[in-house]
Amino acid sequence: MPDGNIMAGWVLLFYGLYSFAAGLGELRLPGLWLRMIENITASTALPFLTGMLCMVIGAFTLFIMGGDDGPIINKILIIMGAWIVVEGLVFIAIPDYFGRFASWLMNMSSRMVAGFTMVLGLAMCGYGLWHILG
Repeated sequence: MPDGNIMAGWVLLFYGLYSFAAGLGELRLPGLWLRMIENITASTALPFLTGMLCMVIGAFTLFIMGGDDGPIINKILIIMGAWIVVEGLVFIAIPDYFGRFASWLMNMSSRMVAGFTMVLGLAMCGYGLWHILG
């Protein structure tokens, strides 16, 4: 089994790839994120499924990171994992409020947020690769 530093690098690399691809999708098709949020909150089942998926991904991240006694990459991933779990709980508990808040965020400036998401994704990929290869 790889050491925690390499595992953290892989997790951060894939989070980065996800972020980059999500940002690219929004830049290519403006309004994609907004439509996604509207579709999720319009459904009765999708908030529960989305929330459960977020909880599983966040819990998995927390599980593989273990304690917070490792390097800064572990601490970053623990915060991200906890944030994703909370997001999943909010999706399940108050999907209508969360949907309105997310829609408000998406309407602000989707191109700027998408660009930032891509830059953040590239930074996560780079930092993850640095831990994998280093």
